[in-house]
Amino acid sequence: MNNEIVKSDKGGVNSFEKADALTKINLAALSSSLGKLVVPRMFYQLVIFVMDGSASMHSKSITGLSKGEEIDKNLKQTIDRLKESKNASSFDICLYAFSNDYKNVFGVKELNTITNDISFNPYDIIQKPGGTYLESTLLDVKNTIDIYFEDKKDKHHQALVLLLTDGKVFDYSESLLVINEIKENPRVTVSTMYLGSNINENSISNSNNEQKRAINISDERKIEYLRNKERNFAENLKKFASDESLFLTTINPEEIRKHMIKSISTVSKIM
Repeated sequence: MNNEIVKSDKGGVNSFEKADALTKINLAALSSSLGKLVVPRMFYQLVIFVMDGSASMHSKSITGLSKGEEIDKNLKQTIDRLKESKNASSFDICLYAFSNDYKNVFGVKELNTITNDISFNPYDIIQKPGGTYLESTLLDVKNTIDIYFEDKKDKHHQALVLLLTDGKVFDYSESLLVINEIKENPRVTVSTMYLGSNINENSISNSNNEQKRAINISDERKIEYLRNKERNFAENLKKFASDESLFLTTINPEEIRKHMIKSISTVSKIM
C-alpha cells in the first residue's frame, strides 16, 4: 500500500498537478517574450575594404584567377563566414576601390544587409582602370572613420582598414603619411594584403605602363627581375600595416575573419 500523502483541493485536483500546470503556462509566456526580445548591440566595429582597381589587377593571381576575381571571391567568402558568427551584428562594412580616382561603393552598411549580388571585384567598380594612386582614397577613408567614431563616441567602437593591392603605389610617400595619421588613433588597425603575380620559371614579362594601359615590347624583363620587383613592393607595403603580423601575402577569408573578430576584443581593452 502506498503511504504517500497527496493533498487535494476540494475539486479533486491535487496541488502538485495545479503547480505543474502553472509552471507550463509561465514557461510558455517566458519563451514567447524571449522570442520577441532584441538584444542590444554591444560593439560597433567598422571594417573598410580598400581595393586596388588599377590596370594590373586584370592580370593573373597566383591561383590563376585575375586579381580582381580573386578579391571578389575571397571577400564574399569572408562576408558569408562572418554572417554565421555570433558577433555578426557587431560589424559595419565600407567598400572602396581606387585607381586614378576612387569610389566609395555604398557608404557604411550593416554586415547583415550586404547581399551576394554586390560585387567586390574592383573592375566592376572602377570604369577606367589606370594607375595606382592611393592618397585621395585614404584621405576619404580617414574622414569616414572620423565621422563613424563621432557618431559612436558613447559606444564601444573600433575600425579595421584592409588594403588589398598588388604592387607599386605611385604616390607612395604621400599615402604613407596619411596611413600613419590614421594609425595614430589607437582604435584603428590597418592590415595590408599583397596580391602576388603568377610568376613561373619560364616567365618573361614586358613592363606594363598602367597609365597608358599599354605594353612596352622593347623592354623585356626576366623572372629574377620580376621577383625582386615584387619583393620590393611587398616590403614597402608592409610599412602600411599596423604591425608585421597584419601584413599578408595572400587573401585568406579565414585570416580576414580572425582579424575582424579579434578587433572586437581590442575594443573592450581600450574602453
